[in-house]
Amino acid sequence: MNQYRGVSLRPGRWIRILAIGLALLATGRAGVPGAAQARPIARDGGLVVSLLYGAALHLYPSSDAPDLVNLGCGTRLTVLGSTSGWYHVEVTDGPAGWVGAARVAVGAVRPSCSNVVTYQVGERVITQVASGCLSLRRMPSRQASYTHCVANGHVYTITTGPIAVAGEDWFGVWSASTGTGWSLALYLLPGPDSGGVPSGARHLVVTEHFGAALHAYPASGAPAVYVLPCGTRMLGVAQANGWYQVATLGGPASRSGWVGGALIAVGNAAGCANTTTYQIGDGARTHVASGCLSLRDTPSPQAHFAYCVASGHVYLITSGPLVVAGETWLGVWSASTGTGWVLAQFLQRAV
Repeated sequence: MNQYRGVSLRPGRWIRILAIGLALLATGRAGVPGAAQARPIARDGGLVVSLLYGAALHLYPSSDAPDLVNLGCGTRLTVLGSTSGWYHVEVTDGPAGWVGAARVAVGAVRPSCSNVVTYQVGERVITQVASGCLSLRRMPSRQASYTHCVANGHVYTITTGPIAVAGEDWFGVWSASTGTGWSLALYLLPGPDSGGVPSGARHLVVTEHFGAALHAYPASGAPAVYVLPCGTRMLGVAQANGWYQVATLGGPASRSGWVGGALIAVGNAAGCANTTTYQIGDGARTHVASGCLSLRDTPSPQAHFAYCVASGHVYLITSGPLVVAGETWLGVWSASTGTGWVLAQFLQRAV
């Protein structure tokens, strides 16, 4: 299985690395839950992913941060820094981000990586237990309450993970019939391909200037697998509560997931001149004509704001785009302000 499926090296990556490093050094604990001041680490030997189900590469040092990619067991990493149980790392010919210290070992160690499994966010898996049923837990723990007892063969979509609890790996999962929850990784098998095009599928196109996030399941809080640029053509194969399940058309690789109905239209044509598409993890710089930019708690002009941010502040994109009352919002993070939402029109690409 391709460890880096759907991940490409973008030109602005070095700016993002520099921005995170400088911000952490300047602010210490500010904006990073439980973080101590970042300190440099010797690069000699680097690190290696040492656990069977790999390690999630996060956008910033928090288990709540978006997953950029799940790195397979045995992946070698270059260390850029560290902070309170997290390593800031770079993957050869891949992205930079943060991994939990418990999922890596010093590079001189040769981990046992036979029969490894690497699930990416958005990937489909099938439940399989030797007897009985699989307990879908509210939290990643055998002691957590469970919402469903799931029969073998149930198809889930990976939403987050892996997370190790008491020596066992867990993945966050979702399906339309059970909703979200947590499953032990050892009870999941690689899922089916999407198969042929269902009857009744119709052509759709992204019409939003800032693109449309392709989500793992139909909810604005679901992980964004990819952001589809304006003009992307798709087949809509299902619909649920204002969301469309789609598969993209054309290009070297088809992508599938859920998009919000407000960001797309039926047909093949869209007016997409001078559009901007930010992927999760891209760097963006604030730019306002006068005054400062309000960092909101939620994507709404009426939401509380904790910071009034000056032009030139560099953020990393964490989620979105999301349209509220005709305006497009993007979720952002920086070490000095933490997470929040800003109007997309006040951001410029950091290149």
